Amino acid sequence: IGREGLSSIVDFLPSIPLLFPDIGIDRGGHETIADDALVFALILILVAILEKNRLVMFHCDDLQWCDKTSLSLIRKFLNCVGGNKDIKKKVLFVGSYRHNAIQENHPFNGQYYLLKESSGVRTTEIKLSGLSAEAVVDMLMTELRLPQRMVVGLAQLVHKKTSAHAYFVVQLLNSLLRDSTIRYSPMNRRYIWDEDSIAVMPISNTVAGLISANLLYLPTSNLQILRLLSCFGTRTDCALLQVLEGFQSGIVSAIDPFVEQGILDKAGGVVIFAHDLIQQEVYDGIPKDERNALHLELGQFLGGLDQITVEISKLQLDGAAFFTGRRSMTSSLVSLACDEVNSLGPNLVEDQDQRRQFAQWNHIAGQEYALQSNFGDAIHYLLHGIAFLGDDSWQTNTQLCVEVYKTAAAVSYALGQSDSVFIYSTKVIANSTFEDSLEVQLIVLKSMGQIGRHAEVISKGIEILMRLDFDVTDIPSKERLARTMISTQSMISKYDLDGIMDLCGKAVDKLSQVIMELLDTIVLSCYALGSQMLPMIACAIIQFSLEQGICRESAIAWASFGTFKIVIGGDYAAAKQMATVARAITTKHQTMNISKLLHVQNRADLFLCNTVDIWSTPPRVIATKLLKYHQDAMKNGPIDIHDAMFSLRQSCRFKLLGGGNLSLTLISTQDSLKLMAKHSSLNVKYAVLDSILLEELMGKSLDHLSLFDNCSINNINDLLLDAKSSKDNILLYTTYLYKMMVAFWRGDCDAAEKSSYEVLKVQPTASMPTIHLIYHTFFRGIISFQQYRKSEGIERDRKLEEGKKVMNEMEKWTLNCSDVFENKWLLLRAEHFASINEDDLAEKSYTKSINASRDHGNIHELGLGYELFGNFHSSRGSWKNATHCYAQAHAFYNQWGANAVADRIVRDNPGLDLTSAIHEELKNINSSKRENEIT
Repeated sequence: IGREGLSSIVDFLPSIPLLFPDIGIDRGGHETIADDALVFALILILVAILEKNRLVMFHCDDLQWCDKTSLSLIRKFLNCVGGNKDIKKKVLFVGSYRHNAIQENHPFNGQYYLLKESSGVRTTEIKLSGLSAEAVVDMLMTELRLPQRMVVGLAQLVHKKTSAHAYFVVQLLNSLLRDSTIRYSPMNRRYIWDEDSIAVMPISNTVAGLISANLLYLPTSNLQILRLLSCFGTRTDCALLQVLEGFQSGIVSAIDPFVEQGILDKAGGVVIFAHDLIQQEVYDGIPKDERNALHLELGQFLGGLDQITVEISKLQLDGAAFFTGRRSMTSSLVSLACDEVNSLGPNLVEDQDQRRQFAQWNHIAGQEYALQSNFGDAIHYLLHGIAFLGDDSWQTNTQLCVEVYKTAAAVSYALGQSDSVFIYSTKVIANSTFEDSLEVQLIVLKSMGQIGRHAEVISKGIEILMRLDFDVTDIPSKERLARTMISTQSMISKYDLDGIMDLCGKAVDKLSQVIMELLDTIVLSCYALGSQMLPMIACAIIQFSLEQGICRESAIAWASFGTFKIVIGGDYAAAKQMATVARAITTKHQTMNISKLLHVQNRADLFLCNTVDIWSTPPRVIATKLLKYHQDAMKNGPIDIHDAMFSLRQSCRFKLLGGGNLSLTLISTQDSLKLMAKHSSLNVKYAVLDSILLEELMGKSLDHLSLFDNCSINNINDLLLDAKSSKDNILLYTTYLYKMMVAFWRGDCDAAEKSSYEVLKVQPTASMPTIHLIYHTFFRGIISFQQYRKSEGIERDRKLEEGKKVMNEMEKWTLNCSDVFENKWLLLRAEHFASINEDDLAEKSYTKSINASRDHGNIHELGLGYELFGNFHSSRGSWKNATHCYAQAHAFYNQWGANAVADRIVRDNPGLDLTSAIHEELKNINSSKRENEIT
């Protein structure tokens, strides 16, 4: 989690500085982290705590007072715990609440229902009854120091009048002592009372009523202080009390007497009502008109303070934030002011100037929380700001309305609420000039991309660009594309890397930066669809940035330009150079201390990992990077959730296709599917294909399709129909590719060939440089050579030529990275030589391929090499060599975790004594392991 991560959650775990003193408790500089990031951090800490076989119990009291955000956070945390089989049995969570305070529409009901429906969390309900009569007797015996026979009558009266409510019992007894109904008698040397008087005494039938009666004994000035405190909820920061001294003097000095009376408690720097019922009764006891006036006066006082001149650092430890019992654990003065005026609502504020001012305050509070990635609280304040403005303000306070609605659109995008984005942005666009509306139009495009409407992003994006006088067209011709690439390269060639870095320091005006982000958004949608517009837009960004200055958003364009150096010219060296430039841009801006760089840096690296890096870096290495990007994106909260899920999905895919251990890959894939089902239904459809392939390789029956809300998806063919009906070409391409791989590992070359041809039909995605392209090309080459050996006539020659074409392409790729491509190319060469009966060359190539797979740790292709070598020997009647190769393939497939593939080898070769050979091979492996251990 790192020290920065620990520092960010000090507010939630105040004892962390005791373990790590260098983290300190001065938390004014850090930002509040979002729910998902907080859950992720807490899970990491919990895993660390439980490493030593510890047991942990969490207890959250008074859940009836939690808002939806807090309850959702608890549920997310428990779901994550329940989804981790290593820790779930070591954790107990106890949540307590008063059932009579949970109404039908309370958010607790919805969150608790979701928790109960979760397969990973086991819930148990325990309903506590009141105190028994015997318990009340024991209490009185202990407190009054009297025998049972003397207190049993009093105990029965108290039990009856309090309905056995524990807190009610205590309050009633305190009340009876205070008014001397129960009193100490020096003559009798014990407490005495009149049971008949107590029996007829009028007592409130609720705890709240009794508390209210007890509060009547307080002086008016003290009661007013309690009423003031109740307006801030159940807890108030001691530093805030010092600020409130300017509102009502004597508030600080009154705290200790309240603590002595048991009305308040103090914990660290926070003052807390001893029981939430006390706070509730004090607050409800304020006459409505007085309460509204108090909220208004408090709001105006707090909102009118000059927060720069208030010496907050001298008052408390939390910088400019206060602990309160309201929406958030910490609140600024302006958000506290908003809480007070929002309690009134716009209907009780008639003065238009006040309504405009309160809208401004809510906008400021919303912006503060948005900057902290606390988007739930941000939208809360922004909605209040919109309510104070009303519809009429668009004519009288246009600029304020534009700013509030624009921020609301941005926050809604971060929360993934696309419908709200469109509502708020429509208002802004209708009341702004074209240039002034560009920011919100950018948010609209991002929101469309977030929900997979990439075609609309591209078409609407091009409309905007054309209005900005960019020379772009819907479908560029090959000639136009070539000219654009050449002119862009000509501009780039005028700069070396240092010159480009100098342009990073050039000040970029706000309009140019918005345009750059707009182009960046279109690039990502172009990549998602494999659109031919991608190189055009990438060139436009590079040309624009070279003229206006290079901002961080342009990094992806340089990465895209490098990608098309591969697609169009096969220039891998130039692609690497562009990747270096892209990463240098993000690094340069990082050193310039530009805020919020992590989002852009991750996105650029994510793009490069999936396009340029695949030609020079082993998939398992990329998988580790992608997992790191996922973790970083999760720390950014909802605004990066799409990138977080995409990088998680790709991490599992690279691990699987790159030969990672299938048992471990299965665990990570299943966990990832659950997380994606929660956050990104769009990614689940793609990720479930990995689970289907794992199912085929391992011979396991996996419950992955139950994640779909649409119960009509029951297998890979249903996914294919879904892709066709939704016109999702990427899903269509990926599904055909996985059908090919499933058929290939089953040994069904006819079905694999048929699916491969379908993959080729899906254009232009098939030509995009992706890991899919690499593995489709590799398997298609093997399939072509194998089908050649089965075919006749003209069709036979075509298949041989197709296989040779793939082999030659793989040879070019090998020059970029022997770790990834060498064994594949050698295996294709071996299959080619076997097909044209060059047996000596075939044997040498099979052996070289096997050695290369072993050297580079590609265990899945090591097994495949031995299997195809076994097929070669079998076709030549060399049964002994075939048996040896099949036994080796069986062993390596099992080590990989592909038990079903290993079993298929035995099943497909019944005439060979593979069982004995496999047992012998296992002995050799175990003997080798023992020798290594001794060494």
